[in-house]
Amino acid sequence: MSIYQIMKDAIIETVNKENQNKQLSQKIIAWLDALISGNEEIGDKDASLRHLELIYAEVNLHDDEETEED
Repeated sequence: MSIYQIMKDAIIETVNKENQNKQLSQKIIAWLDALISGNEEIGDKDASLRHLELIYAEVNLHDDEETEED
């Protein structure tokens, strides 16, 4: 199994384990694909910021659990 497939599987497994939206793993993998293909560069601050904002928008911080405990 290639390192790429191992990383994809780990991303999907972690997102599922943390009860995150499937879109989160898809966006992380899409960015990884863009980096691997050379269409994006990690040193491109604007592109990296755009991807990180898209990824962060998918993250559920479980705020609903914290408010129940208060």
